[in-house]
Amino acid sequence: MASAWETGRPIYYRLPIAEGKYQVHPDDTELEPVSDWLTTPLDANLVEVRALLDEFYSDYLDPLTAKIENLDWLAQLVGFTGEYWETNWTETQKRTLIKDSLTYIWQNKGTRSVLEYLLDLFDIAGKIYQLGQFLAGRNVAGDTLGGENLEYFLLLPLRYLRTSYQWRLANKINRLYSPVFVDSKVMYSQFYAGFSCAGEAVFNASVEIE
Repeated sequence: MASAWETGRPIYYRLPIAEGKYQVHPDDTELEPVSDWLTTPLDANLVEVRALLDEFYSDYLDPLTAKIENLDWLAQLVGFTGEYWETNWTETQKRTLIKDSLTYIWQNKGTRSVLEYLLDLFDIAGKIYQLGQFLAGRNVAGDTLGGENLEYFLLLPLRYLRTSYQWRLANKINRLYSPVFVDSKVMYSQFYAGFSCAGEAVFNASVEIE
C-alpha cells in the first residue's frame, strides 16, 4: 500500500478507520465525502510545501542549479554586497562568482590571479604591468612593506572609452580587489614618448607583462 505522502493525501490517509466515519478502507475506491472535502485543501498545501522543502537546496543554495531569480539573494550570503555585486550581470557571471566565492575569490583577494580571473570573467581585455610582486605584506626583496613602494598598472586598450562600461568596471574591480599597501592605476596601454594615446603622462618604462 502506498504511503500517505505517495497518495498525495497525507492528512486524509492518516485519519482513523472507524466505522467509515473518518475515512474508508484504503483499498476502497470511494473516499469518505465529508473527510475528503475537509482535508483536500490541507493535503494540497502540505504536498506543495514539502516539494518546496525537498527542492530548497537546489533551487536556492546551489549556485549551479538555483533559480535565476534567486541568484542575487544567494550572492549576499557569500559576501557579495553593495559595490561587490551588480544585478545586471549575466547568469553565467553570477553563477561563477557565487560558486568560486568561498573556495577561491575571498581566499585570494588582493592577488594578481584574482584580478586576472575577474578581468577574464567579465571579458575585459586588460593586462597588468607590475612593479614589484604581490606578496602578502612583502616586497620583491622580501622586506616588510613600508619602504620601497610597490606599484602596478592595469592597462586597457584604447577602444574602451572612459565613459564605457568596461572602463568603469575595470576601475571598480581594481579598487575592490587590489592588494593592500600597493599603489595602482587603470590607464591605457598604448604609449609613445612618455605619453599615452589619450595624452596622459605615464611612467618611463613601456614594457607590458604578457
